[in-house]
Amino acid sequence: MVKPSSEKQQSSEKQCSNWTKFQEGRAKTGGRKKGTPNKTPARVAEALQAAFEGVGGEEAMTAYAKDDPAGFYKLYAKMLPSKIEAAVDVNVDLIEAMQEGRKRVAKHALTGSKHPDVIAPNEEK
Repeated sequence: MVKPSSEKQQSSEKQCSNWTKFQEGRAKTGGRKKGTPNKTPARVAEALQAAFEGVGGEEAMTAYAKDDPAGFYKLYAKMLPSKIEAAVDVNVDLIEAMQEGRKRVAKHALTGSKHPDVIAPNEEK
């Protein structure tokens, strides 16, 4: 027997009310823990290490580098991280730095030197 559409709708609404809806700030309840590495890249790395050892390890890699330096450095470049994040704390007084720059430019104009940091022979820095 086919239920009328209103009964189907009520049934699906009842079923949906049992589901947990997204709530902002709610703790994560499933999936991997944060920071857990993927298994596949670890397996690939292990397989590559085994292959590397199988073809001669470091000695074979050194011979390859000597035989084909361009190919070696191309491979080496791919092994470097593509993104590096760093926090840099520069404690500089901007106004003081700008004033110092103006002084150097003014000295450059007066002395006729080719570079603002070059001081005329009879002047002190």
